[in-house]
Amino acid sequence: MGKADLHIHTSWSDGPLNPQEIIAHFLRKNSDYQRKFGVTFMDVIAVTDHNGIRGAEKTREIAEKYKVGIEVIVGQEVFTRQGHVLALDLKKPIPFDKDLDYVLENIHEQGGLAIAAHPYASIWMKGWIGVRDLIKTKPFDGVETKNSYLPEVFSNWYTHLVNSRNQRLAEVAGNDAHFSSALDKVHTFFPGKTKEDLLKAIRDRRTEPLGKIWGIGEIEEHASDLIRYYYGNRQ
Repeated sequence: MGKADLHIHTSWSDGPLNPQEIIAHFLRKNSDYQRKFGVTFMDVIAVTDHNGIRGAEKTREIAEKYKVGIEVIVGQEVFTRQGHVLALDLKKPIPFDKDLDYVLENIHEQGGLAIAAHPYASIWMKGWIGVRDLIKTKPFDGVETKNSYLPEVFSNWYTHLVNSRNQRLAEVAGNDAHFSSALDKVHTFFPGKTKEDLLKAIRDRRTEPLGKIWGIGEIEEHASDLIRYYYGNRQ
């Protein structure tokens, strides 16, 4: 089984991690796992910056240039008028602030996949908007049922429940990471090891989202990251 993270943000979006730091992080993890267990920690990542793909393209360029053994999917977290969508395997950016139907059609015209991001996102999180009950009927390819952020514990469970009673779309996990402390919590497992294996698994609905609950130390580390980043940007 391969392992993927389908929801990562770079400094081209709204976080401090640049493409080089993301690749370096997974290189270190893969090296540690190869030495200890004889397997890779991560096979595929999707960079899904808000409303743009330049950060994803840069990350892919670095991975390919240095032959790091990690495949990068060019993605985008698209802000639609009805909620957020993860667009995977893009050739060009998807227009945002459009109706959901238009965005889904645009993604599929490129041969990409459309994943409903945190569909039932906690309503108190400003700007964190999901498509909610539209996962019951709209032509998504998959749905994020494991978003690693703590406010999503209940909504992850509810998303899985709704999906299992309706379209039964492929279920995936994404850390929605803006900081290094948010990486490595949840993962999408799939048959195979390559990007194409992963995309096929989503289409065939053969993915499995797994992950862990954050511990006290991890919460403290992430809180420190948030404070340093947002306080520093206000100086």
